[in-house]
Amino acid sequence: MGKALVSDAPTGTRQRVLVTPTMAREFLDSAAPNRALSRRVINDYARALNADQWHYAGGAFAFDDKGRMIDGQHRCHAIIQSGVPMEVDLITGLSEQAWDVMDRGRRRTLGDALHRRGIHDSAMIGAIITQFWRYERGGLGSKDSPSIETGVRLYYENSHLVEAAKWGRTLNHSRVRAKSGLFGALWLVLRAIDEEDAHTFFDLVMTDPEKGTGPYALQNVLIKESQANTKHSDKWIFATALKAWNHFRNQAIEVQALGFRSGERFPEPL
Repeated sequence: MGKALVSDAPTGTRQRVLVTPTMAREFLDSAAPNRALSRRVINDYARALNADQWHYAGGAFAFDDKGRMIDGQHRCHAIIQSGVPMEVDLITGLSEQAWDVMDRGRRRTLGDALHRRGIHDSAMIGAIITQFWRYERGGLGSKDSPSIETGVRLYYENSHLVEAAKWGRTLNHSRVRAKSGLFGALWLVLRAIDEEDAHTFFDLVMTDPEKGTGPYALQNVLIKESQANTKHSDKWIFATALKAWNHFRNQAIEVQALGFRSGERFPEPL
């Protein structure tokens, strides 16, 4: 019944229907690749249905021009889990690209868009792209994010994101516990200057750097940061890491402590 409602509907139509658990299963069986499921979201929706707190408000299940569901998977799972039908609108005949600009239910992220395209480690890579984009625009520490279209374009333009994700995650799992997305973006910046030095710098920060060097000072900063109740901003951390890199590249200069003052010019990597 569910599939027939979609396949028989004229392209671009919107119709109000009561979606039963059986229909929800049919929609999921024919769904297009989508974002990763959030069990928390499904449970929240199912609880609302069971408590009779979900009311029709014009929310839609969307289907592309091939009849595949491109929006509604969390609500379908909630209908099945609760056993309670949900009244929604069905929209048919949308272009496949419409998924990227939809914002119904849980907000879509760049990681969701990359996951849908079959990109491994999509959440991490999405975080790295976002931080790298902020750095390039001088906006580290802000909440601004690239559009999904821009983020996907940046993914295909940068062939080193998988390695950046590896370095970001490795640093986070070392004793310094740095933010993976932020330091994956840092690795991209440093790799563009000197890839071998970038590898050496990250290795030293994670292991046993010599006292008085940039990696030693950064390691101390990150260990203290991981233990502090009040955290510094991403901008402060990134600027401090760039200072450590510059000391590492200019080995004649000994450093004991690092920091970044308000109003100070953001450092340029050497």
